Amino acid sequence: MTKSILQIPVYSTKLIIIQQKSLNDLVKKHKLSSDFKKADAITIRDSKKNQYIVAFKKKVDPGLIAHEAKHAVNMMFEDRGIKLDPDNDENEVRFLEWIVNTVHKKIKLSK
Repeated sequence: MTKSILQIPVYSTKLIIIQQKSLNDLVKKHKLSSDFKKADAITIRDSKKNQYIVAFKKKVDPGLIAHEAKHAVNMMFEDRGIKLDPDNDENEVRFLEWIVNTVHKKIKLSK
């Protein structure tokens, strides 16, 4: 298992990046629908601890990282009352870019 915990001071929260063989323990711990057991990746909002978890199984490609990063951005913005605005999205896309690049550095991509 690979696990990284990152502080995000600008949004006063943490981003946890996990890569492991199975996501079943996370699905159970966070009481997610059993449908998520089949997923290759999940993004979890842990409001009690003010953190967000982006978790991947072993098979990961750039598109999957971007997919989960977008979920994380949406959740963080929603929790802070920040509305997504396609005409003024520079902060959103810079944050998305940061998450994608950070996840890419912390986990193993599929070959």
